[in-house]
Amino acid sequence: MENNNSIDLSLLAAYPGDYRMQLMKQLYNALNLEKEGISVIPNVKYKEILHKLLVRKGLKPYTGRFKSKSGDIGYEPRELSVEKAQRDLSIEPSIYIPTFMASQRGKGENANNMTVPFAQFMWEQVLAELATELNLETVYHGVGKAAFAAFNGATEYEVGDLVKYTVDDEVRYFRCVAATAAGETPVSHAAKWEWAGARAVCIGLGKIITDELADADVDFDPVATGAVDSTNAYDKFTKLFRAHAEPVKMGKVGQVITYCSITDYEHLLDDYENKIKKQFEEIDGIIYLAKTNRLNVIKPVSWLNGSRRLISTVAGNLVAGTDQLSDMNVIKTKEEMYHIDAGITFMLGFQIRDLEVLKVGDQA
Repeated sequence: MENNNSIDLSLLAAYPGDYRMQLMKQLYNALNLEKEGISVIPNVKYKEILHKLLVRKGLKPYTGRFKSKSGDIGYEPRELSVEKAQRDLSIEPSIYIPTFMASQRGKGENANNMTVPFAQFMWEQVLAELATELNLETVYHGVGKAAFAAFNGATEYEVGDLVKYTVDDEVRYFRCVAATAAGETPVSHAAKWEWAGARAVCIGLGKIITDELADADVDFDPVATGAVDSTNAYDKFTKLFRAHAEPVKMGKVGQVITYCSITDYEHLLDDYENKIKKQFEEIDGIIYLAKTNRLNVIKPVSWLNGSRRLISTVAGNLVAGTDQLSDMNVIKTKEEMYHIDAGITFMLGFQIRDLEVLKVGDQA
């Protein structure tokens, strides 16, 4: 089996001088679905149907005769499907020999020495990076494999275009980050492309919303909020909350949560401070939108990074499906002759339970 070693030692040259035997952690934006407002549904292996119970109007004046009408009770399905994802690593421990980390490999360089310097620290960072990819690239921005077109050598690609391209006999997924000329591939001009495998894992909340907005058969339209800035944010957030049906605004179906990016959250803080009071109201660490009787919680979330969409719904309406969330923290390792293979696999998918209690702004 071909060994595509995952370790890059290009910046770990054996320069003269002393080294501190300690590594610093890279800052990662970890995945924490439930703390960021997404309910987790476990034990989903493939698909699960989320049903909304519908009881239609039927009250009438007294007639003295029993007569029911058909269709009084119905069910509205929403399909939650999960896809299997994986993360692969291959590590050749002996490549550390010409570096200052060689002393961490212990005595002996026989074939049985498979010691990787700072191994536990490295695995912790691998898991942290995986969680970050999912959080920033999959939860909202995931589009699934079908959204990636096969690379065409005759095409000039623009920023944002998604392609799949075969590298080392494996189909890989890329996003264009700089306009290309025809024939500039993710390998030949790597700087013009970024890895987008996390976006191909499954369909995220952003695509679910845009697909529903585009479906002419679905009664679901955006609220015309317009662009949010530090002079109008309070009005925009208020307009979104007031677009809800009366029972929602009165708290009859649960507390309303408005999800936003940290950018729009900061605009709201600035605008609120200028218009209402010098300090934003916060109770037990929870931010409430003014004039909603504490029925509208404002929740900045990292999974909306890069998006200016405002999303307002009741608690528990945004869901993630998985078999076990803990699967993302399990690394299976296998020793080959001269290297170690490591793999992580898990199931993941997203859905919105009920569009009737969902309001979104018109900014993407």
